[in-house]
Amino acid sequence: MRKKDIATLMQERLNNAFRATGLSISEFARRNEIDRSTFSQLLSSDEFRMPRADTVAAIASALNVSSDWLLGLSEDPQQGAELIQSAMALIKDPNKEHDDYWTEWHNEAIESKVRYVAVSGIPHHLKTQDTVYHEFIPLSGEEEAKRYAYEGDFDEELRIRTKNYEVCGSLQLLNCFAEGTWIWDEYPKNKRIAQLYHAADELERQYPDYQLYLFDEKKILTFPMVVFGHKRVVINCGHYLSFTRDTQIEFFTEHFKDMIRATIIFPHEAAQYLRDLAKKQEKKK
Repeated sequence: MRKKDIATLMQERLNNAFRATGLSISEFARRNEIDRSTFSQLLSSDEFRMPRADTVAAIASALNVSSDWLLGLSEDPQQGAELIQSAMALIKDPNKEHDDYWTEWHNEAIESKVRYVAVSGIPHHLKTQDTVYHEFIPLSGEEEAKRYAYEGDFDEELRIRTKNYEVCGSLQLLNCFAEGTWIWDEYPKNKRIAQLYHAADELERQYPDYQLYLFDEKKILTFPMVVFGHKRVVINCGHYLSFTRDTQIEFFTEHFKDMIRATIIFPHEAAQYLRDLAKKQEKKK
């Protein structure tokens, strides 16, 4: 954009934002400690001259708009804090009305690709009830663990309707699960083996609609999240953080693709890899 075009756009936006205040030039300048003469010239001068950066910032703050919007660098007039607030929702209790949240988010993504980062070694959609109970009873209690196990069937229905799931899981966490280390050190070997075979069977049954990528955590750091098409990103940090701005969704989608680039075991290999882990455990005494 040429300098003259920037100046014209800034003057237009400045006038629009000022008219929305309903104040006179004198009253606006007095309330916000802005030089009246300078502000008046910016509003009406035929030979518009770009003001200094500190003047732009002061006027933008007084008008409750962003400097970038005044300068034509952004199409959103909101200031930073408001922009973040409007684009992000904090859901403080993920267990409360869990079904309602996930139904709405999956419905938004019907016919779109859903990208999911597994929280633990086995993705939720592939877990047996025994694995769910082992992982969630210490965290949330028996009743919540039972509910979470039931919601596996519920999520499966939603997943089938979406029909296009890409899942990234940590290769290291999966190996920890198979070996019975970390949070699985007290989980019986026979149940771990049964889980691995169950997950392998499910991967084969659901392929290619459901694809599991096992990435190398030494190459990339990540966090549990779900990208619902081009509509929403939800991050699980104990609470849910929901992001809806296009730039945010693009950012997290690219992060997901970075995990795929760090993949060691690809979807067509995943089921066999899980079976090999199970057989390896069976051979151990």
